[in-house]
Amino acid sequence: MVLETDLESALGTLENAFTMEEVSIHCMEETTLLSSGQTQVPARVRAKTQAKPGDKLVWEEMEDGSFRVTLQPRTGLADIVGLVDGLPQGGAVEAKRWAQRGGR
Repeated sequence: MVLETDLESALGTLENAFTMEEVSIHCMEETTLLSSGQTQVPARVRAKTQAKPGDKLVWEEMEDGSFRVTLQPRTGLADIVGLVDGLPQGGAVEAKRWAQRGGR
């Protein structure tokens, strides 16, 4: 039958067009926006991104009107140690005093 042949041909074309490596499946999570403007980041997303309290979510509007949400981890003293030469070893108090003295 012509219809079956056309369908088989179309399926064969699709099979050749996609391999498992080329197809990625993204899961979608849904949350509710509260009257206060807050929402909850789903547990699976928090676990996968290792999000912690204080991390920022950056909302970027795309050309098509949709939004992309990106996790921006909070930057703490531990994240910047080593970026500045001469930063004292110890803790936050020593680093603060060092910065207040102008890095001396």
